[in-house]
Amino acid sequence: MRFEYKNIEIDYIFTDKDSTVTNVYLHGWGGDKRTFLWVANTSTLNTLCIDFPPFGESEEPQEVFTLQDYVDIVLQLCDSLQIKNINIIAHSFGGRVALRIASTTDIVDKMVLVDVAGIDKKSFLTRLKVLNYKWEKWLARIGLLDDWFVGKSGSEDYIDLSPVMKQTFNNIIQVNQRDELRHIKSPCLIIWGDKDTDTTLKSGRYLAKRLSARMIIFDGGHYAFLNNRQRFITEINKFLGS
Repeated sequence: MRFEYKNIEIDYIFTDKDSTVTNVYLHGWGGDKRTFLWVANTSTLNTLCIDFPPFGESEEPQEVFTLQDYVDIVLQLCDSLQIKNINIIAHSFGGRVALRIASTTDIVDKMVLVDVAGIDKKSFLTRLKVLNYKWEKWLARIGLLDDWFVGKSGSEDYIDLSPVMKQTFNNIIQVNQRDELRHIKSPCLIIWGDKDTDTTLKSGRYLAKRLSARMIIFDGGHYAFLNNRQRFITEINKFLGS
C-alpha cells in the first residue's frame, strides 16, 4: 500500500483484524518494515508496518527532513486509515519517533521500546569524531586535504547516504529526547541487548527508571531481539494483550 507525504510515496502494510487498537511497528535507521513483519503476523490486533523513507520501498525525500517529519508520517498515515488508538513497537531510530509521538499526543495506549535511540548522551568518542570531521573540513577548505577524504572515517551507513539524507541524519542525531520522557504517560516495556554498543544498556536502564517500566535484557547487541525471536513474541504479545 502507498501513502503520499511531501510529494513522496511511503510504502506500508496494514492488516485490519477488526480490533479497536492497532499495533504500529517502527523500524530502525537503515531497516524496513520487514524488521517487525514476523512479529506483526503473530498479533491478533490490527497491524501497521511502515517503511520510513528512503528505506524499504519508500521513496527518498526531496528535501531535508527532521525527526518531526517522521513523526508526522506516522500520525498522518494513522489519520488516513482512521486509526485512533495505537500500541507502538519500536527499535532504535523508530524509538525516537515513538518517544516524540507518545510525549506529544494521546493516541498511544502502550509502547514496547527496543534498544531505542534519542536518550544517550554523546560519548567522548562521538564528540571526538565530530571534532575530527570539522578539522578535516577546515583542512580541505584551505587546500591541505582533498575533499574526497573528508568524512571517510565515518560509518559506511553515513558515507553511502545522499546529501539530503546526510543532513536529515545529522538533524535527527542531534536531538536528545530526555526532556520528552516526563510527558509520556503510556505504560511501557523496555527490551535491550546487554552488549549493545549503539544505544547503551545504561541508557536503557535510565529509560526504564524514568518511565517506571519493566525492563527485559536479552543476550546480544543492538539487534538482540532478532536472536531471541520466540521470547520476544511471547513477551510483547503478553504485554500488549495481542
